[in-house]
Amino acid sequence: MKKLIVSLLIAVLALSGCAKPQPKPEDTVSEFLDAFKTGEITDYAAFFDGDTSEMGDDPFQFDAEMGEELGMQMMKLFQSYSYEIGEVTIDEDTAVVKVIFTGIDGKGFFQAWFTQYFMEAMQLALSGAEQAEIEQLAVDLFVELSEDLPTDKVITVDVEMVKVEKVWKIVLDEEDFDLFDGMSGGLLSGLMEMGDSVDPGTDE
Repeated sequence: MKKLIVSLLIAVLALSGCAKPQPKPEDTVSEFLDAFKTGEITDYAAFFDGDTSEMGDDPFQFDAEMGEELGMQMMKLFQSYSYEIGEVTIDEDTAVVKVIFTGIDGKGFFQAWFTQYFMEAMQLALSGAEQAEIEQLAVDLFVELSEDLPTDKVITVDVEMVKVEKVWKIVLDEEDFDLFDGMSGGLLSGLMEMGDSVDPGTDE
């Protein structure tokens, strides 16, 4: 009998040692943030649950409209964050991961850039400058003002997660961009607020 009990205990311990660890929602968030910060080319759509049809395999390529110079500087700002994982709340197949970002004051930078660009662009326009020169001014000022920005802005965001086929994924919602806004230090929300003030539209 003692041999049987010992054998059963050994079997149980062996099985428990071979058991795969359960996936954690914060692991998905960390994998995404680490890969993006280092510029790793990977399947970024796999980290998200939602409409990823416009999410290419290489987010570090820039279209002709943005231009390489502006695109590279924008990406530099988005990759300037560091982060910590805070409280994780799990409710069956949904979860919320609190992420504390430390990085640039993206919103403050954007407001400063837009203010200076608006004033200088008006002066150029009144002096008879070509449209191409005015557009280049926007790029030049963006690059100039975004160099060597302090990285001491702290932003805390709640990242919504959902378990899909036993894999935790980040909920992708076009109306909820807190994760990306945190990565950019509020740059996205600053841009959207400015856009709303220029073209408020109509409420339905």
